[in-house]
Amino acid sequence: MYLRIVLKYLITSLLILFLSSCVGGGAGGVADSCAKDPKWYSNEECPKNHLCGFGSAGSGNKSTAEFKSKSLARNDLAAAVSQVVIRELTSGFEELEGDAEEAWEKMLNSDNFVTSVNREVANSLVAQKENAVCDGKNWYWASVKKDLDGVNYAKIFSEAATQLSKSDQEYIEATKDWASDKLSNR
Repeated sequence: MYLRIVLKYLITSLLILFLSSCVGGGAGGVADSCAKDPKWYSNEECPKNHLCGFGSAGSGNKSTAEFKSKSLARNDLAAAVSQVVIRELTSGFEELEGDAEEAWEKMLNSDNFVTSVNREVANSLVAQKENAVCDGKNWYWASVKKDLDGVNYAKIFSEAATQLSKSDQEYIEATKDWASDKLSNR
């Protein structure tokens, strides 16, 4: 008897869960009638010599949707800047001597590096934005961009190296110009 009741509730719960996942947008999608992203957002085009970040969010409150979409766009931009820095510098490690390569690897893989990049792009201006209301929910799309020449790499490296050992900090400081030149001349 007890098993039958448990199975009944279990089957009912699974059925409700299945139906709500089909009807609702869930965490990964949007089920509203304005679910189609704006064309500029879908294309994710970025001007030459810039990196861009894109974000979209929905909320019952318009300012919350706007804040969330801009935050997501800035996070996307920070990830793009991090990827460029890591890719460009690791491709040139053979130019470094001694323990400098190891110091750079430690710094680039540190949480402090991610924090420094996030600080650098935190105030990036919104390049494009658009909002819509669908079924009573506010949707907001935003993009931010950063001119690669406007990134203060030396500041990022100095901030990120603060948690490293004294010798690693010295290697970073001694080769910081190499890294900035490598990124400026890519």
